[in-house]
Amino acid sequence: MAGLNGSDLFIVDDDPSVRDALSVVFTVEGYHVTRFADGESFLAAARTETPSCVLLDVHMPGRSGIDVLRQLDAQRYGAPIFVISAQGDIPLAVEAIKHGAFDFIEKPFDAETVVTRVRTAIAIFGIDRCMFASNFPVAGLRVDYDTLVSAVSRMLDDFSDRARQRFFIGNAAAFYRLDGISAP
Repeated sequence: MAGLNGSDLFIVDDDPSVRDALSVVFTVEGYHVTRFADGESFLAAARTETPSCVLLDVHMPGRSGIDVLRQLDAQRYGAPIFVISAQGDIPLAVEAIKHGAFDFIEKPFDAETVVTRVRTAIAIFGIDRCMFASNFPVAGLRVDYDTLVSAVSRMLDDFSDRARQRFFIGNAAAFYRLDGISAP
């Protein structure tokens, strides 16, 4: 399966200049980038591959980004999906998050910020996979709980309140297990 090493990125945008610009930025950062001009071609690839992260434009001809989130069942998809849009507004961002987007990025965006947010999202999904894997060796793990929570909190600083809440709620039991106490 692609994406386990944290370097595969799917970019879905009907604007070739956006696809190219993001591709250059992430390729320079060491990512393997696959570009899609529409939701249909992305969905076909997503059936057989799971990247480390997806950047998905919301306003595209044919299937919109919201339609793609629904079709993909994004809330259960194995990678964080950022919805990107030049016409970002609060209702659109809320709708995207409700349909499984990890977070919303408004165009134009700063390349460094987007790279940082993608890296953080990939790290969060990696923690999720480790903490909830049935063979995760919690009993023998020595982790300073406060250090772990502090590090994860710093990673989440760039994300929306909803994305932070989703992460902590989803991982609460695992954090309790790491601290050696029972979850409430």
